[in-house]
Amino acid sequence: MNSKVVVILGILAAAGVVGAVVVSRSRSPQRAEIGEGLDRRVLLPTLAQRAGDIAQITVTRATGTVTVVNQDGQWRVREKGDYPAKLESVRGVVVGLADLREVERKTSRPEQFDKLGVQDPVPAAAAGQPGANGEESQSTLVTLSDKEGKSIASIILGNIKPGMTPEVYVRRVGENQSWLAAGRVDVPREATGWMDTKLADIRRERVRSVSVTHADGSSVVVSRAQQNDAMALQNIPAGKEIKDPGSTESIAGTLNGLMFQDVMALASLDPAAPTEGQTPGPRIEVRTFDGLVVNIVSVTHLGRSWWKMSASVDESVLATLPPTQPTPQTGESAAVAPAAATQEGVRAEAAGLNAAWSTHVFAPSDWKVRTLNMTMAELVKDVAPPAAEPASPGASPSPGEPEFGRPPQG
Repeated sequence: MNSKVVVILGILAAAGVVGAVVVSRSRSPQRAEIGEGLDRRVLLPTLAQRAGDIAQITVTRATGTVTVVNQDGQWRVREKGDYPAKLESVRGVVVGLADLREVERKTSRPEQFDKLGVQDPVPAAAAGQPGANGEESQSTLVTLSDKEGKSIASIILGNIKPGMTPEVYVRRVGENQSWLAAGRVDVPREATGWMDTKLADIRRERVRSVSVTHADGSSVVVSRAQQNDAMALQNIPAGKEIKDPGSTESIAGTLNGLMFQDVMALASLDPAAPTEGQTPGPRIEVRTFDGLVVNIVSVTHLGRSWWKMSASVDESVLATLPPTQPTPQTGESAAVAPAAATQEGVRAEAAGLNAAWSTHVFAPSDWKVRTLNMTMAELVKDVAPPAAEPASPGASPSPGEPEFGRPPQG
């Protein structure tokens, strides 16, 4: 078994990465030309000591730049209206970079960098620059900076080398020497990859009604009186019937596992006050049996639907709920039965949703948009005419109609 050296990546709480991170490093006997000292084997030797100073992560690719900034202990994605970033994504990049270790020296000739994917990330328009070859580079430049904007570590991640153990071609910024490095750094490809894209998860079993009011004033309402009832389409026009009974359940599941594909600051786009080039979309209201009310205002902007979301409570429904969950009796486990909805719980849920939604607008999953945008005309069809009754056996033929099996006479 290879010996392991434990490296502590500082106290990362100051950077919002809670706690100390421990990374195990294995020494490989096969690549002795690199040297046996730990400092020579660590690709970014000062990162562990300065991890607590990290205030910004900048990722640059040929397709654009993503900046993740620590603001008062909360990591946020600058290009997405400062929407919160997942701590796991931040930690994964920092730990992955700190764990990279030198394995083998590779080329130091800039004209060869593109073969390893360690050229500067430039778009195809920059043809003629070293390594570009008229094509969009696939390299990833990652820079970790302190609160003054000074670089703590900066490295270009290139192609991953196939094999049983994770290895990647890299080049430290400012150097021509490239390396094959042991380790893996999971850098999200898109800005949304840094974020938790779940918007809500309100099960359809809780939903009492969903009302959709379209921009032209027409509406679609699905509702039920009791939780064990099937969700029904209301106000079906005379002579019409629902095409697909399952469509009502899809509408009821609007907030069940709701994810977003994109996000921006409310200050940049307010669906409640559309401007030129923005088309008003449906207004949606979701009500639950325990008094939660969610309102959605939508607008179409640049071919995509954007939702402004807010939560409130129905006081008349909350009045039927207990104020708080009863305290378990002595010897009774709180986990004996699931907690019932309470006034306190539903109010807290609404407040939490508003805290998550109030400063941004969201582009939800396309299939959710299609479901909510369906009009009454798209949900119903003409009632099928009753099927003709078959003739009774032995019935006399109609005048002028030949008897079965006998040719007409005359």
